[in-house]
Amino acid sequence: MQEKTSSKPSNRKPSKWEKNKVGVFWTKEQPNGKTFLSGNINIDGKLHKVCIFKNDFSNGNTPHFQAFKVDEKLNEE
Repeated sequence: MQEKTSSKPSNRKPSKWEKNKVGVFWTKEQPNGKTFLSGNINIDGKLHKVCIFKNDFSNGNTPHFQAFKVDEKLNEE
């Protein structure tokens, strides 16, 4: 069943979580079967596309995940 949406503005106040949200991500799958996160982060009103990958070489004090800014120019090459 399709959910109905309204174009009328809501009178409810945004929750604390909604006010603090800085980005959104979706899980995607690489051709090799590994998954990663793809989305964007809002910094000072500007959206930045980001991909987050699990660090397969994580050891000791190294990060478990690494985030990379997606450069649109790289996609055009």
